[in-house]
Amino acid sequence: MKADDEELEQGRFFAVIAYLSILSLVAIIFKKSNKFAVFHGKQGLILFIWEVGALVVSIIPLFGQLILVVSWLLCFILSVIGMVQAGLGVYWKLPGALGKWAEQLEM
Repeated sequence: MKADDEELEQGRFFAVIAYLSILSLVAIIFKKSNKFAVFHGKQGLILFIWEVGALVVSIIPLFGQLILVVSWLLCFILSVIGMVQAGLGVYWKLPGALGKWAEQLEM
């Protein structure tokens, strides 16, 4: 689904940077009234939480390091896809439970 022109024009930059780790909060806080920016901000926040969780799990010897590397690789790939989709003005939902969790976030 594509965003309408005015919403897209005002929120595209914030939607794109929302996938850059903690900057997801910038989109959520400063563009509260822009559905497009908030949609992508919530998804970026879910990815950021996943990254932090993987960092915490990394204290487990060997197994934790493997989880960290795989998680960060997946988060990087999903972030790049999200940034491209946000730049194109598309409401792209993260796959699986991640997208559902992002929708359920109350902001």
